[in-house]
Amino acid sequence: MAVSTVVRMSLSEYMQYTAPLGFRDELIEGELILSASPNRQHADVCHKLTRLLEGLVDESKFVVRNDMTLILNWDEEVGNRPRPDAFVMDRQTGLVSLLITRLQGARSNKSSLQSLVRPGPNNVPQPDN
Repeated sequence: MAVSTVVRMSLSEYMQYTAPLGFRDELIEGELILSASPNRQHADVCHKLTRLLEGLVDESKFVVRNDMTLILNWDEEVGNRPRPDAFVMDRQTGLVSLLITRLQGARSNKSSLQSLVRPGPNNVPQPDN
C-alpha cells in the first residue's frame, strides 16, 4: 500500500517550489499535490478533449486550455493553484466556467467526451432540500 504524506505550504513557498523531474505539482487549499507526469495516452485524450471543447464553445467569449496551472486565489495560507486536464475560461473576466481534472480512463471517442461536457438530465446535480 502506498503511503502518502500531506505537505502543507504557503503560497510564497509554493511559488518558490520546483517539482521533481517526472512529476507535476498543484497547490490545493494549501496542500502540495504531486502526481506523475501524464503518459502519452493521457495527453492524447486531453488534446482531443480540448479540441472538442473548442468546437462546443463560443470562441469570441471563451478560451479552452489544457495542462496549465491556474491562479484561483491569492490567499497566502490556503492558496489554490490547480493544474487541470482541461478548462474553459471567460475571455473577458478570466473566470473559469468548466474545469476537468484527473481525467482517467476516459475513452477518446467524441460521444464519450461530449458526455463529459454536456451531462444528460440524469447527471445534473440536484439542490439539497
